[in-house]
Amino acid sequence: LGPLLMKERHPLRHWSIAVEQYASASNFAHIVQAGRDVVMHGENAPYNLTVWPPPPQRLSAEEARAQPSRLLRTGHEIVEFVGRETELATLRSWREGHRGRPHVVVRLIHGPGGRGKTRLAAQAARTWRQDGWNVFRANPRPNRSARPTREIPPIEDASGTLVVVDYAQEWDADNLLRLIHDMSSQASPVLILLLARSAGAW
Repeated sequence: LGPLLMKERHPLRHWSIAVEQYASASNFAHIVQAGRDVVMHGENAPYNLTVWPPPPQRLSAEEARAQPSRLLRTGHEIVEFVGRETELATLRSWREGHRGRPHVVVRLIHGPGGRGKTRLAAQAARTWRQDGWNVFRANPRPNRSARPTREIPPIEDASGTLVVVDYAQEWDADNLLRLIHDMSSQASPVLILLLARSAGAW
């Protein structure tokens, strides 16, 4: 808080008090004015970005026999990706429609669990990376003091950036808005793809 400025306005010692508030922030610091209160979040964002998708995880025959459900996990990609040409073409048209314009665009894909949302996004991500785009996954960070787990290449070095947010319905709405806001300063287009099991009030 800055200094208290006090001025005498009446001979009966009626005082008027003006309060000046000063705050400065850098990097990911975030300041919120709520009435007379100023809330200042830490410099680390409530999420981190990791290069995505990683190479498919290898699953041995022994591991599969011990826990057959692991065969269905998206990260293992046991079954070859086929089909979804229409959906991939729609995402590509979305990308091309925003090429070269420095702004943030958000799209939502929603449906029940097990329908292939994450696998579809991963397939698109690999193709987009080959086309010169950066592709990241945004992960909520339970502990804001924790640092990002991986190095992230400069976003400006690519034709654009795709950020995938899986299980978006479980994110805090303020953190999603924070992600969108943080991406808005990039010099190239940023497309944020939200994957969710519902399109409800969240």
